[in-house]
Amino acid sequence: MRVFLSILLVILFAGCEKYEMVSEPYLTGGRWTFNRFSIEGVNVSNDTLCIDGFLIEKLLNQIPISPNEYQNTPDERRFIVGSTKWSFDNSSYGLYIDDSDDYLWVNFNDKRTLMTIDHNTSYTFQTEGNYALTLTLTKDVTLSNGKSKRVLMYFSRN
Repeated sequence: MRVFLSILLVILFAGCEKYEMVSEPYLTGGRWTFNRFSIEGVNVSNDTLCIDGFLIEKLLNQIPISPNEYQNTPDERRFIVGSTKWSFDNSSYGLYIDDSDDYLWVNFNDKRTLMTIDHNTSYTFQTEGNYALTLTLTKDVTLSNGKSKRVLMYFSRN
């Protein structure tokens, strides 16, 4: 009996492992309002942003984006400061834009640093802690000259 208990204790204590999973930031629980954006190395004085190489070049040249260009840009790639609002469903895998009834699928990489929306648009993202009040999206956009510019988009939770 003593041998059996000794073997059982060895198995119990030797077999314990600590297993931790990386938890996703909580993107649910309120709306995210688009506050501002910046384009690497450029001062832009515009409140409308469309993530598209041609339209980023227009902003770099201080040319406003037309309403038609804005409407033809996919929802997850167009932003207006103070107006664009994102909200995630309780699973963080459904994204609602501007109070739409239709949602877009969102997938995350294993490290929870990249979100892909509808298998089409990818943003690296960062939050401050799990119960974040700010969300920063980053997108590298290739211009017609082959160079790329980094665009940063900042959201705050309402």
